[in-house]
Amino acid sequence: MNTIIDLIGSMFIETTIILIITNLNIQMMIATQEQIKSNGSQYLALGMTSTMEFDLYKVGYRVSGTEKITTADSTSFKFYADIDNNSSVDSVYYYLSSRPFNTSTGEYALYRKVNTENPMIISYTKEFKFTYFDSLGTKLTYTSLAAPAKRNEIATINVTSITRSEAGLGSDYQSTEWTKKFRPKNL
Repeated sequence: MNTIIDLIGSMFIETTIILIITNLNIQMMIATQEQIKSNGSQYLALGMTSTMEFDLYKVGYRVSGTEKITTADSTSFKFYADIDNNSSVDSVYYYLSSRPFNTSTGEYALYRKVNTENPMIISYTKEFKFTYFDSLGTKLTYTSLAAPAKRNEIATINVTSITRSEAGLGSDYQSTEWTKKFRPKNL
């Protein structure tokens, strides 16, 4: 009789330990998935931010003439600069796709076009916006920036972007928001 009670007790303890280990394993898998999604979102944002930081600080670099910026609105920005430091002025154009690249998530493709090269997608973004300020910090309206004289007043360029992880479970995506103000020396 004692042997049967010992066997039942040991099976109960063994089952409890197995359930505890299984629960720990499940919780660790969930935490790992969340971390991977978060890292994916940050990695997508890193590529875009490093490219934009490299380019936007050089707006107007080695450009003679008054028109250094040719397009400036909320989702596109075109400027001239010697970005590759070869004494030749380059045209750089950032723009957002006109319709969602992925209709299920509502993400848009952010393109970068240099000179006559084919545009390259540098990121997929849920939200993206350029904002412009003059030398006094006054926000410039997008309608006023249609005039070249008003574009010449741009002194600061603010970029805001929200990227999301590539994989989500249902509607659960990890997001990374990036906001940066650029004050190019050549404007």
